[in-house]
Amino acid sequence: MKAEHFPTIYLIVGSFFDPRTRQIELGGTETYSAALANLAYRKGSRTWILQRSPEHINESLSGGITVESWQNVAELRKRLKELRSRNPGIVLQYEYIFIPDASELPCVMIQHGVASDGTADSPKRANGVLWLADVRRRMAWLFTILREHRWCAAFSRVLCVDTNFINQMRANHPIYDWSHHLEYIPNFSAISEQADIEAKWQPRDPGTGVVLFARRFVIQRGIYLWVDCVTELAARFPNVEFRFVGYGDGEDYLKPLARKHSNISFYSRQHHEIQKEHEAAHIEVVPSLWSEGTSLSCLEAMAAGCAVVCSDVGGLGNLVMPGYNGVVIPPQTAFFTKSVTHLLLNPQDASQMGRRAYDVAKLSFSRATWEDRVESLLQDVSKNPKPTPLSRRWRPKSLSEK
Repeated sequence: MKAEHFPTIYLIVGSFFDPRTRQIELGGTETYSAALANLAYRKGSRTWILQRSPEHINESLSGGITVESWQNVAELRKRLKELRSRNPGIVLQYEYIFIPDASELPCVMIQHGVASDGTADSPKRANGVLWLADVRRRMAWLFTILREHRWCAAFSRVLCVDTNFINQMRANHPIYDWSHHLEYIPNFSAISEQADIEAKWQPRDPGTGVVLFARRFVIQRGIYLWVDCVTELAARFPNVEFRFVGYGDGEDYLKPLARKHSNISFYSRQHHEIQKEHEAAHIEVVPSLWSEGTSLSCLEAMAAGCAVVCSDVGGLGNLVMPGYNGVVIPPQTAFFTKSVTHLLLNPQDASQMGRRAYDVAKLSFSRATWEDRVESLLQDVSKNPKPTPLSRRWRPKSLSEK
């Protein structure tokens, strides 16, 4: 696609820019949004970030980005109509905000992973209350299935970062052929220099190194599970640094442990600083419990030559091949403690996995590869904005006649 033909992007998000710190927030969707905007800018186009926010935002950022706030869907759609009347382009949604009509196409849904595959209950709730909550959840799950059918059929295309969502749609709606609607484009990472990987994996003593958890400190990302693991590991491996990089509710759970052990640290970083954290780590844990696509944290770890220990949740299985470029295990404390212990005691195994992870990321999940895939999708959607009508799969006539 030539630069002058690259479409203007209108990206509808829940979060991106923090008006208090005047910084781009740290997180998977924020990183993804910044990458889309950067791609558009280098192709000679620009990006409007339309962010849901109770605070008024109207900011022009570097790289051709304008951030505006909205508070309700009617206001959002009116503003989109005004902007696109002057600068036609493609609308991209992260969430189920509105179903586009013909005048609002092309419109692409970015599906970042199945979000309805887990929940957490308070242990103080009575069994009867839990039973009622489960009934409501099952009803909500049914409505979600029906809603996803309507939404995915209405968009110009659905960009899926993993095959987990695609397979869920095929399982929930097996009578339809979804191949014209759902397109698999996995996430990406900047690839570290080969020399940095070689330097990282110079021979070292067992029981040394850096183990990293770099994601939001929220329950679905496995923060509480990993803190429970580190409670045992930090005492057993005093020469290993256990680093937590991020922010969130789990910080209060982490503070007492960090005060007790000098080899535990936690802090936050801006999104452009995270790669250095991955490059300094030997082992990276991704203990997701639910709501996970092709994790940017996992990809960044692979691209920096880390040995990855991840759960068998969501799209992580699209990235890590068990025993080859990492470890894939159930999201349980015992499994993570055992796997990390093995890699700390056997640095040659960690080195081999880390180098293989780097090779896989460089070949399949580089940012350049992702940009080519996204650019191809946007080009196709620009030419064919109308969604293909859903169709059934039909047997070949030769089989039907038998």
